[in-house]
Amino acid sequence: MTPPEETRTEHAEPEQRPAPAGDRSSPDHVPDYEDIPGTYVFNGRRSRAGYPLNMMAMSLNHQANRDAFTADSEAYMERFQLSPEQRQAVRDRDYLAMLRLGGNIYFIHKLAVLDGLTLQHVGGDMSGITVDEFRAMMLHGGRPIEGNRTRAEWAARPHPERPTGLDEYTSTNKEGRALMAELVGGIGCSHVPAVGAAMDNGKTEESYWAPFFEKLPPAREWMAQTAPDVCIVVYNDHATALDLNLIPTFALGVGESFQPADEGYGPRRVPVVEGAPDLAWHLAESLILDEFDMTLANKMEVDHGLTVPLSVMFGQPEAWPTKVIPLCVNVIQYPPPTAHRCLELGRAIRRALDAWEGPERIAIFGTGGMSHQLQGERVGLINSNFDTEFMNRMIAEPDELATISHTELIREAGSEGIEMVMWMIMRGAMNPEVTEIYRNLHVPTSNTSNGLLILENA
Repeated sequence: MTPPEETRTEHAEPEQRPAPAGDRSSPDHVPDYEDIPGTYVFNGRRSRAGYPLNMMAMSLNHQANRDAFTADSEAYMERFQLSPEQRQAVRDRDYLAMLRLGGNIYFIHKLAVLDGLTLQHVGGDMSGITVDEFRAMMLHGGRPIEGNRTRAEWAARPHPERPTGLDEYTSTNKEGRALMAELVGGIGCSHVPAVGAAMDNGKTEESYWAPFFEKLPPAREWMAQTAPDVCIVVYNDHATALDLNLIPTFALGVGESFQPADEGYGPRRVPVVEGAPDLAWHLAESLILDEFDMTLANKMEVDHGLTVPLSVMFGQPEAWPTKVIPLCVNVIQYPPPTAHRCLELGRAIRRALDAWEGPERIAIFGTGGMSHQLQGERVGLINSNFDTEFMNRMIAEPDELATISHTELIREAGSEGIEMVMWMIMRGAMNPEVTEIYRNLHVPTSNTSNGLLILENA
């Protein structure tokens, strides 16, 4: 099928579309909005720094927690592991200091509420005037925009207000920084839980499993030689970290680490997944400015959807030899994102990576599938011919493949085969022309057609 002309024209090579305005392309890049004086945009950098402070403040929504904080604020702050600077700001009720230390006004305002104060009290404190003066200012129309648009306007004042400071953006690592990160490969990989269980329980040499695992050494050799610093792993949660109360279409993990989840039989005996929060926050900001509405997860357990592909490619190390950015996609609650939307998300990821001024070598996984159905009277369905054709078309004609409908994908690949849309995110991140390095399709592993595909940019 051929997409309409207006759709095809959007599918430019990743480098042909500029990164979104305001994009933070390196850890020490100063965003343009930092020129707005007296303003602390709650970006990824501040969110990371202020996470313990904000979570502690939010906990004060509950009376028992308010009582505990009032009884022993020092012990309560210790529970949330606030930094020494954050603790002092809380003791002093220095709201401006809290903002500079990553606080968000909606969160830290809970402390003022606890003290019986209003936002006008806080406003007066932050701007260096009394609450009565602040109220009078608001009654007379509020703070005027004139003189408050730029730092230059503030600097021209006879008596400038307290500066916000930009020391948090001071570079500590400009020497030797590469011009941009390098996308070294894309991996399409099924994430069958039984594969992980076979590895965890020493069954890889048994007659059922040996034919599958005997095919993996070339793929693992490629991974060892390529040695990515960061892997973006596109996967889906399997009723583990996310339930039906919260169903994000795309959830990006921006945390420092991610624990293996208990899926009903205990967590897998695999290493904790170390995150790459600087790059993850860059992706988050860039993707949202590129009009992809991402859900951001500071804390999220990861199940076999993420850990099994790591095991397939890295084996059983004591620690994963790469940092990981989890990208969780909803393929459980209908409708999941379309194959076309996933392809375009991959292209947006590539634009973000091309704008990142870091030395990282990055690989991207698209996981799930291939054809399988775990429910209903068609349970056990496998269509290996479709799987092979899917891989062929994903390499040669991804735009045409991306027009496939949910119904066609479910009909041909099974109800759980819908996971294959996640492979399209990996493909979108790669160049229009790619080179196939490795391919394997093994039928079956458990109830699933198990695919593994490695691509490099041509």
